[in-house]
Amino acid sequence: MSGQTDVTRVMLWCPPRSLSTAFERCISGGTKHKVKVYHELFTTSYHIGPEKQISYPIPLPFGGVLEETYSYQWVKDCLEGPSDADFVFAKDLAYAVEGRYEYLPEDFIHTFLIRHPAKVFLSYETLMAKFPASLIGMSFTDILPKGYVFKELYELFHYIQTTLGQKAIVIDADDLLQKPVQTLEKYCSEIGMKYSDGMLNWGKFQPDDWTFSENMMWINRIIGQYDKAFSTKKLLGSTDKPIDVSSVSETVMQAVKYCIPYYEKMYTHSLKPYMKS
Repeated sequence: MSGQTDVTRVMLWCPPRSLSTAFERCISGGTKHKVKVYHELFTTSYHIGPEKQISYPIPLPFGGVLEETYSYQWVKDCLEGPSDADFVFAKDLAYAVEGRYEYLPEDFIHTFLIRHPAKVFLSYETLMAKFPASLIGMSFTDILPKGYVFKELYELFHYIQTTLGQKAIVIDADDLLQKPVQTLEKYCSEIGMKYSDGMLNWGKFQPDDWTFSENMMWINRIIGQYDKAFSTKKLLGSTDKPIDVSSVSETVMQAVKYCIPYYEKMYTHSLKPYMKS
């Protein structure tokens, strides 16, 4: 550790397709603090690092891409390293550290962003439909961990609370879209950051204060993973549209049924923007 006490360090753990990159832009794009963002370093370790934890069921065009530097220990050291920022803000997918909790960075506030599983998996299925023709026939479940990301997220949430003895701060993506000001105000209050209306209007994406894997970013550009989050200049609101369950695929339905209990357990701990503190 650097021994610095004037830097607030925050982790945001989430499932994929949960508006987490848009949330990163809220934190980095409009605050009056100096924020250093670390974008999915553990996820890079999991997918393409020297200790990668995943093998794909069919050959992918980016299957040979590796990030030899991105060991789990290297990521831990990077997150804990010296910084001249007011806030170090690291976003990662929780499944990337399953079975690797010894590499969780020290002196971090752990926060969680959740989203209803139906919305996560419908978004994932839509994303998969855009893949090149060579990947047709591959389900989104083929590239997810055995707990469909929500089990891994809940287990980390439970570990932070019980083993580490920390309060786990949770926000819901629907609250972020429907009550953005109130949700961000509550979140900022929890982590000691001053809320600014600029958090809702980011302007053009400026990657200078972001650290990420160029190779992982290249892969995600091929997939279209961050197209909306990086192209938009503000947080776009949303109305609460009910999901037509009859129209979802059987794959989505089964994943949702498995994940709902984990989501609901975490939702009971989420910050409620519509309630006064």
